[in-house]
Amino acid sequence: MTAKRYFLPFLLAGALLAGCDDKKTEQPKVDTSKAATDMKMDAQKAADQAKAAASDAGKSATDAAKSASDATKAAAGNALDAVKANTTDAANATRTQAQEWMTKLEDAVKNNKLDEASTYLDKLQTMRASLPVEWQAKLDSIRTTYEAAKAKAAVPGLNK
Repeated sequence: MTAKRYFLPFLLAGALLAGCDDKKTEQPKVDTSKAATDMKMDAQKAADQAKAAASDAGKSATDAAKSASDATKAAAGNALDAVKANTTDAANATRTQAQEWMTKLEDAVKNNKLDEASTYLDKLQTMRASLPVEWQAKLDSIRTTYEAAKAKAAVPGLNK
């Protein structure tokens, strides 16, 4: 058994040495100059594509900004037109209301309905600043007439 014990490792070591030789497998030769040139050309091509993409993206961003600017200008113009229309409508409504109250004030003063006249006079006085100058003068004239009618009503015996 001892002989087998020593013999077996020697046999394995011999087999290993006999199976291994110093032959090296040959590596295929690579032409590095051609590969470097190809890589350089590919890198240049990629750089050109990146420049083109960046240029297109810049143009797209510029076009989008111009489009947004135009849309904003159009919206602002439309809003301004709407405000002008609403302001004109509001001014017309105010003018119509003031004309109606002015007529009712004149009628109330003529018919000696001084409480009713006082109500319309107070309403017109609150909106006096928004009335045209001619209407303000007319309001002053009616106020004077109202004050005279009020004074006349305060003195007993003058209403005959």
